[in-house]
Amino acid sequence: MSDILKIQDLHKIIIDQIFICGFSIVLIKNINKHPLHILVKYNNEVFDLRIFVWNITHGGKTRSDDEFRIQIKIPNYESVLRNDILLGYYGDGVFVGYDASKHLNPQWSSSMQIKKDILEKAYINGFQNHTNKKKETVVAFNSSYFGVYIQNYKEIHGIIDGNIIKSENFTTEDKNVDKERDIIYQTIKKKIRAADFRRKVLGAYSSRCCFCDLQLNITEAAHILPVSEKNSTDDVVNGVCLCPNHHKVYDNGLLYINEQYQIIPNKYKADKLKEIKLDSGFEHFINNTRNIIALPSNKVDYPSISYIQDANKLRIFYENSN
Repeated sequence: MSDILKIQDLHKIIIDQIFICGFSIVLIKNINKHPLHILVKYNNEVFDLRIFVWNITHGGKTRSDDEFRIQIKIPNYESVLRNDILLGYYGDGVFVGYDASKHLNPQWSSSMQIKKDILEKAYINGFQNHTNKKKETVVAFNSSYFGVYIQNYKEIHGIIDGNIIKSENFTTEDKNVDKERDIIYQTIKKKIRAADFRRKVLGAYSSRCCFCDLQLNITEAAHILPVSEKNSTDDVVNGVCLCPNHHKVYDNGLLYINEQYQIIPNKYKADKLKEIKLDSGFEHFINNTRNIIALPSNKVDYPSISYIQDANKLRIFYENSN
């Protein structure tokens, strides 16, 4: 657990996490007071967020050793809104998310509890959920999933049950509600998997594009064998770290990786671009691409030759079709 942080320091931690998760920060307001108001963009979505955050501390001398809490202190001129994000920060990249809809009119000095073991499990497992006696869903998560949480915090608080995110058993007889809830669950589960894959792949490659060595916090985790394929996995060995341009070029099959980890231009597709006069800059692009991919420092993370072989049957099919 970290030391007690000032509000501006807590806000800076949040801003850093948003940036690390690959979001573009468009606007920041109230850096030194509650709530932090921030406009961020991810892919084609824009999120207008108001975030309250407090330190997570021990509950005090009269409380058990494993009881921690956030002590809510809201300025007199502010109030919690239904769409606000309420967070506690424990340290070591562990956050706790609370359901704002349960705290629309909190006392100026009310507190919300969280057990220490929930915080510790979140550090290890990524996500750890807890439902308290008031049936409020509390979500502890490590920084790898910060982006997933701020995109889906309302939905997450609605579908939590047990140790992992999963569908609840509903008492309603409305089957459409069940179906809608399951769709939300599957969407969030997919985003959690994507965030985990991104964390592992970028970590293996030090966030450096293995085609051109670019970092700049814009690199992405690319699947070698596309996720749409039956045998695709989210293992590190089925991924490479690429900048956005190389990611698109790789997915489109204009460049591919062979079994010696060499980066090869797809002659068939390059010729097709030339035919339709859309090849401008291709030669310059190739000259700024490595001949062999930069491999991870740990050999166990090297791209799987098997995945490369299967992927190349898809990516360079047209090259050999004549």
